[in-house]
Amino acid sequence: MDTPLHASLFIGTYPSKHGAHAGHKHPGDDLATLAEAIPGESFRLVGPPGQDEMCNEQVRSRVGNLDNVEHCGHVPPTEIHSYYLEAKALVNTSAYEGFPSTFLEAWRYDPPVVALDVPPSRFATDSADAGYAEGDFNTLVELVSALSDEPHA
Repeated sequence: MDTPLHASLFIGTYPSKHGAHAGHKHPGDDLATLAEAIPGESFRLVGPPGQDEMCNEQVRSRVGNLDNVEHCGHVPPTEIHSYYLEAKALVNTSAYEGFPSTFLEAWRYDPPVVALDVPPSRFATDSADAGYAEGDFNTLVELVSALSDEPHA
């Protein structure tokens, strides 16, 4: 494939402090921390902004200062498939998931799912390619690093 693969693809709405996304972590914060831990790898953050503009600005500011993060914002459903095809993995940092369509979309195009708090095996019986960090951020760094061949800081 001529297109370079990105280490991770994060998809989701930025959480708000209240409402439907209460309880979700700030994906931009987790992504920024992960990107800082693996500076030689590239990352993409994909998803529409949430309802909390202060949170949105914090995410944009934090990831905007990192050279190895591409902040894509909202991507129309008709265009999202190319992002999965170019991803080494889908990294999920949500505290919980109902039925994660992003897991299914990733598996459709073959990148593994690496999750901080939500066990991918809960949604697929054959998830040997998936990584589950069991809520431990250092384990998440190790799982993503193993996909990228880039030593982590």
